[in-house]
Formats: sequence, C-alpha cells, structure tokens
Amino acid sequence: MPGKPLPSPPLAAKPASAASASIVPWLIASITLTLALFSGNYAWHTQQQVETLNLRLDQLEALPATPLPGKLQETGDSLARAEQELLTVKQSQEQLAATLSTLQTAVDANTEQTRSQLEKLEGTLTGLSSHVEEALISKVENEALIAQSLESKAKPATSAGETSPTAKSSDTAVNWAINIASFSDPRAANSLFEKVQKITSKAVIKPADINGKTLHRIRAEGYHSREEAERQALALQAELKLSGLWVSH
Repeated sequence: MPGKPLPSPPLAAKPASAASASIVPWLIASITLTLALFSGNYAWHTQQQVETLNLRLDQLEALPATPLPGKLQETGDSLARAEQELLTVKQSQEQLAATLSTLQTAVDANTEQTRSQLEKLEGTLTGLSSHVEEALISKVENEALIAQSLESKAKPATSAGETSPTAKSSDTAVNWAINIASFSDPRAANSLFEKVQKITSKAVIKPADINGKTLHRIRAEGYHSREEAERQALALQAELKLSGLWVSH
C-alpha cells in the first residue's frame, strides 16, 4: 500500500523588516519619476520663455537707436515754436479786427454823408424840376390872361351898372398861393401831397395840361397877403427839405 505523502514543512514567516525594505525602493523610484516629470515640464516652459525673451531682445536690438533726451528736446522746441506762431496769429487777428472796425466806421460815416448829400441833391433836383414845370405853367397861364385881356379890350364897354370880368378878377386877386412842386408821376405827386397836408391844411393838388403832358401841381392856397404866403413857404421848405418854393396869386 502506497504510503501517504509526508506533510510539507510549514513556511517560515518573513520578517517585517524585509517587507519594508522591498517597498522603500518603489516609493523612491515613484518620487524620483514624479520629480523628473515635473522638472522636465518646468524646464520646457522655462526654455520657451527664455527663447521668447531672446527673440524680443533681438528685435529691440535691431531697432535704430534714438536718443530719448534729444527727442524730448526737439519736441519741446517744436511746442515752443507752435506757441509762438499761435501768439503771432492771434496778434494778427486782433490787428485785423481793429483795422476792419476802423474801416467799417469810416464806411458808415461816408455812407451817412453820401446819403445826406444825395438827399440834398434830390431836393435840389426836385426844386429845379418844379421851377421848370411851374415856369411852363405860368407861361401858359400868362398867355391865357393876355388872350383874355385882349379879348376884353376888343369888346364894347359895359354900362355903368354892370361889372366887367376884369374888375371881378381884380377883386379876387388877393388869393396868394405857394407853388411847391409839380410831378408827371401821380404817385410821386400824391406822396409829397400827403407830407404837405400834415403841415398845412391849405394844400391842394391839381392837374395841368402842358403841351399835351399832364402835370400834377402841388400848391398851398388861400393866403391873404404875400408876406403870409412867404412865411409859410419858408416853413414848408424847412419841413420838407425842399428848395425853390415860390409865391404867386
């Protein structure tokens, strides 16, 4: 009969110090590997930054060197020149404004003087025109009076109880009038007539036909003496700034 196998002898337990000794190298290796990986990554980033800085330095070195203090001095000089030019321009503007003001004052004075002279000339021309037109009217009236006188002389004498037309006209000859102006333009005549009306209530405007041309005569009628009419004529000349007014009856 076969014999039974003999039981194996029990394994001897390893001591604790041997197990600890086998773990320590693994831990050291893991730490060393971790440090190596970290150091390698850090070194790579550091190398990249160093290369970037070197590239920037190369670019800066390639730039042309500009002395900063000299540039600042040049900028300061430019600013000073610009300020001086602005001051000069401002002074020129002030001088130009003063010159323009003087010229404007002179122009205004000359304009006022010219306007006054034009008004005087206009008044003189109006007076001359009135003189000419009134002379024509007086000529026509005188011719009519002469014709009437010749006609009355040609007629037989009237009786003692009758009154001749000449006697009647002599009785009414005391009506003195001021001849102010005559116009062919009715608008101009009416304009002056309105001004005369504001000065005297005796103003009248009458049309007169002279050589086929209608003139509008402006007169002031109803004065009982030549002296009264002449005084009013002087007053009208001063008020209307006209000349050449004359008195008739």
